[in-house]
Amino acid sequence: MRSLIWGLCLLFPFTSFALKCGKERKQFCPSAEKDKPELITCLQQNETKLGTQCRASLAKLKEKQKANPCNADIAKLCSNVPLKDHSLMLCLWKNETALSPVCAADFKKKKITFDSKEQCAQDYVNKCYAEVQQSTAHARRCLFKNKGKLMARCESAISAQMQKMRSKNVCFDDTEKLCPNMVMPGEIDNCLMGKLSSLTPACKTKMNAEAKEIAKDPCRRDIRTFCKPGEPKALFACLKENESKLSRACVSYRETKKAKIQKLQKDCEADRRKYCMKVQPTGGKIIQCLKANKAIVSRACATNL
Repeated sequence: MRSLIWGLCLLFPFTSFALKCGKERKQFCPSAEKDKPELITCLQQNETKLGTQCRASLAKLKEKQKANPCNADIAKLCSNVPLKDHSLMLCLWKNETALSPVCAADFKKKKITFDSKEQCAQDYVNKCYAEVQQSTAHARRCLFKNKGKLMARCESAISAQMQKMRSKNVCFDDTEKLCPNMVMPGEIDNCLMGKLSSLTPACKTKMNAEAKEIAKDPCRRDIRTFCKPGEPKALFACLKENESKLSRACVSYRETKKAKIQKLQKDCEADRRKYCMKVQPTGGKIIQCLKANKAIVSRACATNL
């Protein structure tokens, strides 16, 4: 399915520009959403306090914004829309009759390219505009719920997408039937697990296996609800960012794990210096080194390992 949600050519070059202002966002603009115009405004208000790298990327962003014929229209009509190509394109489409002449002329040309690559563009604007602004998962769920009411080419693309997902996920039909309003994987898992007796045999087997995985890691469902798949560092950052939304089981698990790590660091520090001083502190290599020397490390350290 060639969709704006799964891939789109760059229609607004400045929107895909990544600001290198992670630390500054946390320090000066903690309440600003990172993909919204409010973050740009906040950073600009604190420009004299920003780091060199952040100031440089912000300056480049300004230059690219100046080159966009629709920059003023975006500021006026799409101030609450995430700074992403597809979101802004749909916002301008939805507000097409209110665009300034210079933006309307530019948009008219880009709209043709956009529409040729995105079979569901009109349906996103007419039926799923709010969901597109939320996330890919919400937008896809909205189209699924509107199947049978979509334009012909979108209907065909969505049918193909659903069939592809069905072939990879034994719980796809169960989800559509029993949990049609659930969006994130963790939410879907929770819903299906609450309806085990109604699941197909294959899906029931999968959910029982998932329950065992959750028992091993109480944060698994939270990760599947709030985070995108990624490296451990990215998942750690995601859980920290969503700390107030985590389940009690996950919070407790994280606190216990943190306490164990702190005790391990304290009890094994002398052994680390003695046996693993040259080992790089990445990828759990120090733990691997200490375990390799478990027979000779201190009793306190060995107990923690």
